[in-house]
Amino acid sequence: MNNQDTNTNSIIEISKALMAFQAKCPTLKKASQGYGYKYADLPSIVKTINPILNQSGLCFTQLTGGDSESVSVTTILIHAKSGEFFKTTISSSIKVSSKMSEIQAAGSIITYLRRYSISSMLGIVTDEDVDGHIQKPSIDALLQEVQLCTTKEQLKSVWDSYGDMQTVKEFSSAVSTKNKSFGNNS
Repeated sequence: MNNQDTNTNSIIEISKALMAFQAKCPTLKKASQGYGYKYADLPSIVKTINPILNQSGLCFTQLTGGDSESVSVTTILIHAKSGEFFKTTISSSIKVSSKMSEIQAAGSIITYLRRYSISSMLGIVTDEDVDGHIQKPSIDALLQEVQLCTTKEQLKSVWDSYGDMQTVKEFSSAVSTKNKSFGNNS
């Protein structure tokens, strides 16, 4: 996965607007059910943030791209009055599983990247209502989380967060392979 960030030379007005947005944006509940985990889905995120973005003078767009091996999402947050913007591109390889076709896998990854890209850019906080119990993520979710790591530090954090999964061969192998992909540059 790759990540590229850019913004306009001046970010004064967009920063003020983003600060106003963050002061008004509630913590989003993780109400959608995945395979062994919950998450805040893209429609509920957009439904919650759009009115607050509008009040704050902000809007966003997300562009998709890719090739036969990977997909990308470019998220652009725009301050309507000044034209200042923040832009980030995040990409991930397409890993086809026995449960999904290539196009389904690409669509799933694009939705995932859109959700995390806009949430990260806006500083959105999601919180899961687990009613006193902790849910374990599925192996597919863990493998996707490993693939989305962009630094050794992120990868270490994922590894450390799932101590009970470290003996699962698929997880430990994915972490090892991802770690090797960073080389000595991170």
